[in-house]
Order: sequence, then structure tokens, then C-alpha cells
Amino acid sequence: MKKVLAAAVAAMMLTFGCVALAGCSQPSSEDVIREGLTRELDQVKNLDGELMAEIGAQDAAGELETYGITAQSFMETYFDGFDYSIDSVTIDEGDKNKATAVVTLKVKTLTDVYTKITEASQEFATSDDVSSMTEDEINKKVGEIVLQAISEVPATETGAVTLPLVCENNEWQVTDAGLQQLGIAMFNL
Repeated sequence: MKKVLAAAVAAMMLTFGCVALAGCSQPSSEDVIREGLTRELDQVKNLDGELMAEIGAQDAAGELETYGITAQSFMETYFDGFDYSIDSVTIDEGDKNKATAVVTLKVKTLTDVYTKITEASQEFATSDDVSSMTEDEINKKVGEIVLQAISEVPATETGAVTLPLVCENNEWQVTDAGLQQLGIAMFNL
């Protein structure tokens, strides 16, 4: 499960790394940045199927398939309840090709997810039902338990996340350091 989430973090960073927020020379770079971030974060908030599939495709080993879970359904369950606010966008006064956006996310914490999964799995493992089940039935039931446990974890607000941006070739891009911070915050690591 941890491998799947690590792959998802990497995929999220790659997805947002491809984001180009056009218009460095626009009169209102703040608006261009805000609109671009809104467009990208709305994909997560709205559980965009294409984005969830792209993130889920990083489950190269098929670790989740053993439990009858698709990586896409796992990501959709994890991001259910996701929300965000763009608190500020500031263009650097000394270098107009640099900016900083501050966002606050509302997302499930992995600690809470792991705790809920562990509790539910232990309850299942000690039930009488397990002894009469085949390995495939047990794996399928574990998959159901995992998705149910994740769905029961409420999304909570993170602290402010600072995203540095740079303007290159007339496009605003979140820097690698900003993408890393965003990935960490998205999965509340």
C-alpha cells in the first residue's frame, strides 16, 4: 500500500509538473496563476477520471489488483472530500519572473487512513468468517475493507503550502521544490 501511495505522489508531481500557466507578460500574472492552479486543483477536487487514472497507473506492480481494487478507485476514494483554497499569489517585486502561491488543502491524512485500515483489518482477521474463506475471498474482502476504511476517514485541513513559481518561455510553472511540497501535502505525509 505504501508503494502505491509513493507512486501516486510521484505521478501527482509529474502531472502538475506538466502544468504550464500561460501568460507571464499578462497585465495580471496573479490572476493567470490563480486560474491555472484552480484548473489543476479542481481536477483533483472533482475526481477527474483521466487524472485519477493517470495517478492510478503508477501502480505498475498491480499491488492493488490482488485485493480486487483498481488503482483508480483507490485514488478516487482517497481524494473524496478533497478541497483547497488559494490563499494568496504574490509576484516577486525584484524579479517579475518569480512568484509565490500559498494554498491550503483539505485532504485525508495517511496516518488516519492507516489507522482505520489496521483497525478494520484486525477486526476482520479475528472474525469467525475468515476460517471458511478461500485466499481469493479473503483478498477480495480485504480490498473491500481497505476502500471502506479509506472512505470513512474525513479530510482535514493542512497547514499553508507555499508553491514557488517561475516564468519561463512566457509560462508560469510551479518549481520542482513546489511540486514536491504539493505532493507531500496532497498525501498529507
